[in-house]
Amino acid sequence: MKLEREDEIGILAKSMVQMEKDINRYVSDLISTREYADRMDRAAKIDALTRVLNKRAYDIEAKRLDKSKQPYGIILIDMNGLKGINDKYGHAKGDISIKTVCNIICDVFGHSSVYRIGGDEFVVILENKDYEDRDALIHKVSESFRSNKSNSSLQPWERVSAAVGCAVYEPKTNESAE
Repeated sequence: MKLEREDEIGILAKSMVQMEKDINRYVSDLISTREYADRMDRAAKIDALTRVLNKRAYDIEAKRLDKSKQPYGIILIDMNGLKGINDKYGHAKGDISIKTVCNIICDVFGHSSVYRIGGDEFVVILENKDYEDRDALIHKVSESFRSNKSNSSLQPWERVSAAVGCAVYEPKTNESAE
């Protein structure tokens, strides 16, 4: 509907059209700002080197888990020998070692959240089916590290190993993820 009147109704109609444009622009700006904030929040939870979740994301998840009434497992994986690799081959090769450890973890625990919580420390949270299959998954990741470490076709900094431990949270016996 187009009103070209110059009386009060025409002025009111023009004002309402302008107000609609202003509101639409404001809503669009709000949506863009919210999308940007969401992207920044996701980026703040990602480890820059490995592209898995980071310590901040783990801390947030641990708080969620503390409220959970479901059992879950926490796998802690601590890479062996990073200082020696860094000292002998340099930090760039050490970064390759860290990424190699991370790739092995992600290959085994493809359905679970993986977090890099320290320089060479990773956490995997096991829930649901992965929680039920935790013994087999722990065996599989340990075997993957043994196989990788003995693979002589790899560069020394690509032959990685790690210590693997698991803690189980049972709602009736434990108080928190810690």
